[in-house]
Amino acid sequence: MNTDTPQGWRPEPGAILVGKVLELNAGWSDYHNSSYPIVVIADERNDGTPIAVHAFHQVLWRRLAQLKPKTGERIAIKYDGQTSSKDGKRKISLYSVKIDGRSAEIDWNAMQPPGPAVATTPVVTQQDFQLPEGDTPDDDMPF
Repeated sequence: MNTDTPQGWRPEPGAILVGKVLELNAGWSDYHNSSYPIVVIADERNDGTPIAVHAFHQVLWRRLAQLKPKTGERIAIKYDGQTSSKDGKRKISLYSVKIDGRSAEIDWNAMQPPGPAVATTPVVTQQDFQLPEGDTPDDDMPF
């Protein structure tokens, strides 16, 4: 393992970094007060020079957490520039990430339906359910 810190990737909009994952590390963000991923990539377009991608931007951080790249995999990261947040108060940095040999994946655990949380239905037992006198259970029910 190389003890020198590779140069950090500082892309312009539209820049693409492609290469083999050399290392996976964690950096510290005082802004978020937590660790964030650092992916060191052998830049194919620059003779395999190691470049450190510091994923402190939320879009890149989430995509890497979803894909979980492994050392030795070929990865491509594109910086798509910035856009304004919905409220217009801040800028959001956008990224696209793909790993060679993997199909597009969706992180279903990260997907939440819009609106309030769905309430769970309580379990009803036979003892909880009493038919009114004279009624009989419906035997035609399919389940």
